[in-house]
Amino acid sequence: MDIRRTACTHSRAGELLGQVLRETTTNILRHAQAREVRITLSESGISIVNDGVSDKPLSELSGLAVLEQRVVDNGGKLIVNQENGHFLTAADFPSPGPEAQEAR
Repeated sequence: MDIRRTACTHSRAGELLGQVLRETTTNILRHAQAREVRITLSESGISIVNDGVSDKPLSELSGLAVLEQRVVDNGGKLIVNQENGHFLTAADFPSPGPEAQEAR
């Protein structure tokens, strides 16, 4: 596992990014045969990539679908992609982030 943190996030974005991390790692532990997982945390988002998926089409990912709605409702976006044996989950909150939007 490789974890890289390049910056701190705003508190509300951090909460949601934590939820994305928990759901994604749960999916990896339950459904993937990963040998390598890369987690990158930036000021505005998180990216989690693992190499433990087959090339079969994605099944319904209800937990990530629920999180996608929460992320979108707070001004962010969630990307879920499967390609060449790798599975990517990435969430991003463009500046100024949910915390600044709530203050308005």
